Amino acid sequence: MKTINRLLIFTTIVLLSFSITSCNSCDNKKTKNRTITLHVNTADITHNNISTTCNFGKAQKAGISNEEFTITADVGDIITWEGVAIQPSEGEITITRIIYAGGTKIFVNDELPGKNKVVVGTVKHSTKGKPDFKYKIFFTVNNSNPPYKIDPKIQVN
Repeated sequence: MKTINRLLIFTTIVLLSFSITSCNSCDNKKTKNRTITLHVNTADITHNNISTTCNFGKAQKAGISNEEFTITADVGDIITWEGVAIQPSEGEITITRIIYAGGTKIFVNDELPGKNKVVVGTVKHSTKGKPDFKYKIFFTVNNSNPPYKIDPKIQVN
């Protein structure tokens, strides 16, 4: 009986140690929802002046172009792209898709389709020590055709 009790105690200690070790190696980062908002001057936008009629609002530092605009995310984060008209009464912005354009791939697919005027993607891979993820945002203003596009970046820790 003592042998069985000792064996049970030993097994319990081994399993407990394994659980603690496994838990210590877990990544305790919480998934974050990140929103990238494209602000558009719908009254003045043309395909020739996107750089002066669109921006990423307060998230975009002064002197940084739309193409150099970069956000930082973590693996597991959920990124939502949305568009807003600078003057809401001037029109409706629809983000139609996000397409991989270069650098390190961070999503499972090269294209993320739009749904309900936004695009949502979950970050699957890091860019740490690699080139940033370069992508194209395709969007419409009042269902314009062809859509407009901007190509910013994402850096993933």
